[in-house]
Amino acid sequence: MKSKLWVFGDSFSDKFGRPLDMTQNQWDDILEDRNDKMIVWQKIVSKELNLLRQDYGVGGNSSPHILFKVIEKLSKIGEGDYVSIGLSYPARNYMKKSTADDLGIWNGGKRGDPIISSGPIECEDKDKENIWNSFLVDFRDVGPSLDTYYMMLGYSLKQELNMRGVTCVVWDHTKWSQYQGFKNYTNGLSQDNHWSPKGHRDFAGLILNEFKEKRLI
Repeated sequence: MKSKLWVFGDSFSDKFGRPLDMTQNQWDDILEDRNDKMIVWQKIVSKELNLLRQDYGVGGNSSPHILFKVIEKLSKIGEGDYVSIGLSYPARNYMKKSTADDLGIWNGGKRGDPIISSGPIECEDKDKENIWNSFLVDFRDVGPSLDTYYMMLGYSLKQELNMRGVTCVVWDHTKWSQYQGFKNYTNGLSQDNHWSPKGHRDFAGLILNEFKEKRLI
């Protein structure tokens, strides 16, 4: 049976590659002008190592959400598999489920996980604005200590996976700015700093090397 590449993380580990502030047609034109193509790092890695991809990268994921997903899938990750755990911020901004329920605001109009906010909002309905902003949870101010805590948890999972014959790397949001983003790639036409094709290719090289050396990033 073919081994798998398990990818856990946030938007820097998801399978979509396009600036968030551009349409697909605009992005396709830029790629055509540069004789380039968009390919995400996990696709490069899985092809190079001949692995089946299991994608669990979700934009907006916080570090605990990412680690919970790894734990949820532990029983399915087998010997010979590869795992990337890309940690995010200790927490992102979420609205409590009870508040989202009261307001009737859900992703895609479905009652499920609450929608994700990039931060406090402003709107004409000040009551809704106040309710939303009062229930946001944002732990970024406590940053370094929580970052270290979740990296330690990630390292513990890496050790557990290593004992099962799984090759695992753990990395975090400090890697985001080290690789070329869409803003630089498009010379400012996009303000999105998610990784460009070059950023993904360079990061794929790092991941492949880390898998080879069996190190923690």
